[in-house]
Amino acid sequence: MKYHTYHKGFIGVGVIVAVVVAFVIGGGIVYYATQPSAPGSNYMPTDQNGNVLSVTTDANSAQSDTSTAITVVPNQPSVNSGETQSDTQNSPISVGVSPQSFFVVNAESGVNVVNPVFTVNGNTYQGINNFLLYMNTVVPGTYSVNVSASGYESMTGITIAVPANLTDMVINLEPVVSAHNCPRNPSNANNFFLCGYVADENHNALAGVQVSSSGFGGTPVVAATTSADGYYQVEFTPLQNNDCSNPFTIYYSTENYKSLSYILRGLYVYPGGDLSTRIQMNQGTGEDQEIVKHGMCS
Repeated sequence: MKYHTYHKGFIGVGVIVAVVVAFVIGGGIVYYATQPSAPGSNYMPTDQNGNVLSVTTDANSAQSDTSTAITVVPNQPSVNSGETQSDTQNSPISVGVSPQSFFVVNAESGVNVVNPVFTVNGNTYQGINNFLLYMNTVVPGTYSVNVSASGYESMTGITIAVPANLTDMVINLEPVVSAHNCPRNPSNANNFFLCGYVADENHNALAGVQVSSSGFGGTPVVAATTSADGYYQVEFTPLQNNDCSNPFTIYYSTENYKSLSYILRGLYVYPGGDLSTRIQMNQGTGEDQEIVKHGMCS
């Protein structure tokens, strides 16, 4: 599970750079091709062998349609070089193997990008389904892939290892225009502006999530509710000094999902500041917890 926080004010506006982050989960490799990073973090992305990874971007865009992640189907015929194949699958394909998790998402919201376009080996494939069907036919190795979608900056030169990265991979595309101008300065200099997005494990936007915090007025109260695209925002006056020993906790809750306590330790909430979050909630009962520590906190 990956949480992203955006902020500005106390420690300055963070410079957002496109990176690819690789780490091992369950024997596979999870790649995050993304811009946002956790508060106070400053790292160089590397692969499992310690090699520094890089991604370039351009402003190209591509056609839009509907696609979803699929379970990889083996031994499908390939597409001739230069041919474009459209995605006709609108639901996951299952062939009795463990569900895979290959996603292309909005770097700002964490929500699935509609019908991304992949270019590899001179071929172009519209939609994740068709791309994975082709990649399952190639010989094992590493491949350079370009990914684009309408309304997003393209990412070029993404390295995908076959078969390892045909599952457990998340590629983040930066939208050309921010849908909600989040984060942004509060309208009142004495207030704080909080905004962000909530999605599920499959990167679908979650509507109706209640967002609250004891910092909004002592007793926890519902301060905001996510809209159809998973977005929420609230402006409030900080009522206490939140530091390393007195964390600020944001609570997320909705039916059929584990509640989430997002705990900020450090100087994140202060008059005139703003904060943006990108939250993922998991189905089930009980509670998840994420602690984000400022670099000044031990």
